Amino acid sequence: MARTVTQKGIVSDKFFANIRKNYQPPFLTENNLSYTDNNKENYHKELNIINESTEEDIRLFDDLIDTTEKVLNLLKKQKSASNIKWCKGAMKSFNDVIKLVKKVK
Repeated sequence: MARTVTQKGIVSDKFFANIRKNYQPPFLTENNLSYTDNNKENYHKELNIINESTEEDIRLFDDLIDTTEKVLNLLKKQKSASNIKWCKGAMKSFNDVIKLVKKVK
């Protein structure tokens, strides 16, 4: 699917203070909402936080959790075996996950 880029036009410095980065398109959005308990529902809609999960969504989470647990066990086995060569090779696969975890902190 082709995506198009639209020009924002002239923006003030305030625009960059109210911008939110997304990991899926649209990659940048203006975050004009201020959080209060009164607008919690709208705030969550703006952030694409949906409390209603489908069976497919739940399976996706379960698959990711299962895979993560298997990877953790594999890492522990390789550590016990002092397999540093394997560890260094595996680091390439972990770079994106490491970046994701650092951004969440």
